Amino acid sequence: MHGQWLILPLFLLLGHNCAARVQLLEEWQRDLPPGVHLGSPRPVVCPDGTLYLIGQGGSITVVNRQGRISSDSPQTVLKAATALACDALGRLYVVSPDFVAVVEPRSAGDYQVLSIGYVKISAYAVVGADDGRIFVAGRLAGNGFPLHCVTTHGVILRSFGEGAPNSAPDPMLMDGFLLWDAARKRVLMVPRNLPELQVYDRNGDDVDVKGLGAPQWDDDWFVRVWGVAWHPDGRIVIQGRMLSWPPGPTGVFLNVLDRNLNRATKGLHSPYGILVGSDRNGLLYFVSDKHVRCVRLAIPDDSQIPDAPHAPVL
Repeated sequence: MHGQWLILPLFLLLGHNCAARVQLLEEWQRDLPPGVHLGSPRPVVCPDGTLYLIGQGGSITVVNRQGRISSDSPQTVLKAATALACDALGRLYVVSPDFVAVVEPRSAGDYQVLSIGYVKISAYAVVGADDGRIFVAGRLAGNGFPLHCVTTHGVILRSFGEGAPNSAPDPMLMDGFLLWDAARKRVLMVPRNLPELQVYDRNGDDVDVKGLGAPQWDDDWFVRVWGVAWHPDGRIVIQGRMLSWPPGPTGVFLNVLDRNLNRATKGLHSPYGILVGSDRNGLLYFVSDKHVRCVRLAIPDDSQIPDAPHAPVL
């Protein structure tokens, strides 16, 4: 695929009778080194397009924006990670069963630990806010809530989400994907096995819950989410296995939510691996056991799109 663009059409529904074309443009594909496998933590993409994959024993595979692949020596902090995220400044947020840490990648192989706080969370996902808070989805001993707001020193500011103080949290509400909406100061949670997107403010208060299907359109329902990524114009790209309505054939699709988290599109078949993130230019990164691919989601001019934002939301 190197040197070629793969173009797949999708039609955005603009009203009932007109459509605008969206395309997937493959920029490059690279073979991953032998022994690199998808697992826990999920790979993460930083805004500059650097992709980090943490392997067994803490080995680090790094892929830059141009597709150059390198390997860094195992790092003690990253070796223990069960959840990993990258913020707007390129810092890595690491959660292990015993601590949360903020790590700054510097020169090749140099990972500076900026802070570490000791707290026991069995984490599925993490995201860093721009005010120093860390949001973690996971199980906290003696706590019935699936989501937690933590300081860089490991202090629990609040636990929240669908749960109760004296009950066991539902694993289905912890296992998912977290995004930080810097423009609106809110955190988004997409459970892996629920067709919904949960919206909370920076303090953990409920804002909204959006369904990820609309059967009244004869559309599709997510039955398992594989990956989530921001698009720089404020939309959200979600990849997952879908079931048509009424029940019919399943498949892996990409769906795009607009700035108000509404689905304005039908699903686009996703021919790549698992969506692991995006960079500040809107390039999407997909990883399989053998390949990493960089793909551009080309959306028509904003004047053709409902609810077009006026400024990027990262």
